[in-house]
Amino acid sequence: GIPSVVASNAPIMAYSAEAASLLLPMMCAILVFHGISFLLGYLVPRFFFRCDEKISRTISFQTAMPNAILAVVLAQSLSAGQPSSSQMLLTALPGAVSATCSICMAGMISSFW
Repeated sequence: GIPSVVASNAPIMAYSAEAASLLLPMMCAILVFHGISFLLGYLVPRFFFRCDEKISRTISFQTAMPNAILAVVLAQSLSAGQPSSSQMLLTALPGAVSATCSICMAGMISSFW
């Protein structure tokens, strides 16, 4: 699951300058991606299809949330049966961080709505 992906990458991030240097750009990309996903997931149904407010909010969450979990599952399936090199472990990290960010963003958005 997602916690195991983050935990398995913690030593790599702590001791690899190259991996640590990727963290800030990765976080920025993840925040922009999820922000746009939540926003478009709300605006398109609301204004183009004239959906009700509750329906538009639901579509917004359903649009933004599954992408990150899918990324983790795909990365883990690609590395199945491969030797656990640091590079293979890092492939699932963006998806795991993305899933964590999308859950946090969903919580913030739902408390606002």
